[in-house]
Amino acid sequence: MTSRTLAAIDARAALRGMSKIGEATEFGVARGLNDVAFQAMRFERGNMQKRLDRPSRFTITGTQVYRADKGQAVPEAAVFIEGKRAKYLRAQEEGGTQTRASIGASRGSGSSAIVIPVAQEMENALGSAGRNAVKRALRLSGTYQTADGVFRRKGGGASQMLLAFVERIRLKPRLHFVDDVTEFVRPRIGPAVARSVDRALARAVRS
Repeated sequence: MTSRTLAAIDARAALRGMSKIGEATEFGVARGLNDVAFQAMRFERGNMQKRLDRPSRFTITGTQVYRADKGQAVPEAAVFIEGKRAKYLRAQEEGGTQTRASIGASRGSGSSAIVIPVAQEMENALGSAGRNAVKRALRLSGTYQTADGVFRRKGGGASQMLLAFVERIRLKPRLHFVDDVTEFVRPRIGPAVARSVDRALARAVRS
């Protein structure tokens, strides 16, 4: 009885196919991680404009993404605040006692001191003095500045304090960057990676 070849298996082709599937999976995982990371970045940039007083474009664009790459042993993407921005936003994230030497939130207030609103009309929507507060207050009629703050003259020689200058301040956490990003990413990361891997595998099979 003569033997017949019932099936021919090309081992090299099979290995090439397995390699393509592996590369596609790695690519899909990295792509899914990056998709969610950039979504979280845009989400947090929007949150900054709600939770901080008129943050500058420089502050907002400090939220950036460290991209995952398929070549990493463990693909990982990260949403972070760039170092220069993180230095002065740390007080808004962590709270605590801050001084003139350490606080960055007082920058742009119009004074080298920490500026506190005393009169309610000086408060912004967040309850702080906000950017360029001193300059704005001094545009009001009858106002003047001393080493202690900005005052407004009233009748009979009296005056009203509008803004106070202080050396230290107790801040409450306001930015909530870590909490916001974590809550945004947690329900999205699994489905996003699964979809991305499925698409990558489908393309690999067709090629």
